[in-house]
Amino acid sequence: MAHTPGWKNDVFISYARVDDAPLQGAPAGWVSMLVEGLKTLLARQLGRAEVLAVWRDVQLGGNEDISEILEAVRGSATLLVVLSEGYLASAWCRDEFREFLALAGERTRRVFMVERMPIAPSRRPRPLDARIGYPFWAPDRGNGTPRTLGDPVPTPAEPEYYHRLNQLAFELAAELRRMAGS
Repeated sequence: MAHTPGWKNDVFISYARVDDAPLQGAPAGWVSMLVEGLKTLLARQLGRAEVLAVWRDVQLGGNEDISEILEAVRGSATLLVVLSEGYLASAWCRDEFREFLALAGERTRRVFMVERMPIAPSRRPRPLDARIGYPFWAPDRGNGTPRTLGDPVPTPAEPEYYHRLNQLAFELAAELRRMAGS
């Protein structure tokens, strides 16, 4: 049961599996950790966890029919894209994105973008090229090389990860409430 009436899922998470492969010693992958934190904060924003429906493909194998995924995309109120090099290289991710936009339109406010690493706007799929999004990366203090916040595991020693996660949850919850008419 979704918070947003008329939808099977409140949020569809579109990501490349390579971005969820855990580093050695990490209890889970980066995307898994992000999604679990987001679900917790969204439930707090919406007031109840049991009415929040977040969908992501965690079990389908490469030989299974993509129709289950596309059905989940079509039944989702919002789309959360985890943008990365892996996302750009994935035909599955492109299919999910196109399917959502075919129903929602390119100018929709229903698409949210988490930027795992910096991707030049010119390389992003339209209409993400014009979005600010939620950058979950920062330049390394030592040499300026971009690093993903919360990788391999988010910790209180890195509060910027939690600030960005909170902003994403706040704005996503606001969109879900707007769509629910509440």
